[in-house]
Amino acid sequence: MELNILPENIKLTTCGNNFSIMNMHLRFGCHSALSSGAIYSLVNVLLENPQIFEDYDFEDIASIRVRTFSKAYEMLGKLPRTDYPNSRQAAMFSIPYLLGRMLSKKKNLKGNVKRTFQDYYSRLALGPLDFTKVALKDDLTRNIMNKIDVIDGMKSYNKHFPEGIPSSLNIYFKDGKRFSSGMTKFPCGHAKNETVDTKAMMLNKFSIFWSSLNSVDYSKSEDLGAKGLDNRSLINFMINLQNIDEMDN
Repeated sequence: MELNILPENIKLTTCGNNFSIMNMHLRFGCHSALSSGAIYSLVNVLLENPQIFEDYDFEDIASIRVRTFSKAYEMLGKLPRTDYPNSRQAAMFSIPYLLGRMLSKKKNLKGNVKRTFQDYYSRLALGPLDFTKVALKDDLTRNIMNKIDVIDGMKSYNKHFPEGIPSSLNIYFKDGKRFSSGMTKFPCGHAKNETVDTKAMMLNKFSIFWSSLNSVDYSKSEDLGAKGLDNRSLINFMINLQNIDEMDN
């Protein structure tokens, strides 16, 4: 069945296993849909190159370059990297802020961390507490943002959208070393992604949102997962999140 609704045709189905509309994706954290490729690329770089945080610190980073398709560039990466967001809405539509905030959580990758995408992502994922007024003014996040450049990939990336959400990420260090994700076409949550456990990732997303309500440190593995979570309370909480204008702290 196809509905002719602008700006794009929406394809729906009444059978089969494809959960998506227009073969798009689910989001596993607080971020804009078009930033999923960049976020997936970042986590993959860190997962495949654990020496990044074993041998280097933030001051060793020369630059971080994200290449993405034109629509994402125009909406999420065109502004100067020093144009710091001052609202939750602006932050969710800023690739430099999203990646900078995730990288600022590198301490969460220390200790007994499984080298799996799900475990890495769960420790870096963004929740409501990452968009408070205090978080938006965090010095470390802003220092990392100053190193992030978003580049329009133009034709070579645009040809993969809207089928996919193409992005790539390179981290350059002052000693000349470079770590690259390669191009990501189908990030986690995308209907065509076959590398992550969608159900587990969604449960982790809900636990992060729930944790923010209870001021739980969701960077700790023992706090991950919805322990003792009442279904009715969770549903009410998720509904009420839509009514949050801006949190004060």
